[in-house]
Amino acid sequence: MSGRKHTVRQRAGLDVVYDGLCRLCRRSLDALQRLARRNVFRLHDANDREMMRSRFPMLADADTDRAMFVVTPRGEVFRGFFAYRRMMWESPWLYPFLALFYAPGAALVGPLIYAWVARNRRNLGCSLDSRRQCGVRASGGGGDTSTIREVSP
Repeated sequence: MSGRKHTVRQRAGLDVVYDGLCRLCRRSLDALQRLARRNVFRLHDANDREMMRSRFPMLADADTDRAMFVVTPRGEVFRGFFAYRRMMWESPWLYPFLALFYAPGAALVGPLIYAWVARNRRNLGCSLDSRRQCGVRASGGGGDTSTIREVSP
């Protein structure tokens, strides 16, 4: 086998880690999957802490209450607005949205809009349980997110 290159086939698509208890989050990701017209996103509920520890150790200290995260097959991590922007590259059917995500000033305004929606989602009726609104866990996370990209490739 000397001289032969070993190639590792990486899984196609993106892992999307989000608040599975948030109706707004779920509906927006479902709509994006339908627009993509193919199964390019693997959705994971950030509330499943055991799954988070085993599959996404790089997000152990990430504040999943304030943003969703995208993990690429190469292990790159994107947060919030930049996660959505990264998702647009996964299907030709989503390419028209790239103009919006890369418009002049989008990298400055987009994160602010995303943060506002994330903060106010419980006022937008996002809870899957009609008796309670989306809650922010007391643990809050926050830790070291130095490996999480806030800019696009």
